[in-house]
Amino acid sequence: MRSLEGVAALKEDYARLHQVAGYKWPFALHEWHVTWCRHFLNINPRIRDLPMFHVLRNAEGACVAIVPLIFSRRRFGPLNVVSVNLLGADPAITEIRAPLIQPGY
Repeated sequence: MRSLEGVAALKEDYARLHQVAGYKWPFALHEWHVTWCRHFLNINPRIRDLPMFHVLRNAEGACVAIVPLIFSRRRFGPLNVVSVNLLGADPAITEIRAPLIQPGY
């Protein structure tokens, strides 16, 4: 998913993963990821962030993994620097930055 609308459309997939994987932390909730994107993605001339969520489905079409990534492009004069990171600002203290994966995958 490369848009906020696309991320918002994953609500049922998040619910399924939470049910089968038993995730308990709030930073893996669909609501948290959508809210984070709405409030923290940079949209200015020098820094542009886009959601880049990857969804893995099994042969039956059920979602078995969601990897919430943020694609960032920064401009420094004529140079563009691109990075891809897991969603979240702080990997150690305030947020658990990890993909959601069904056990066995």
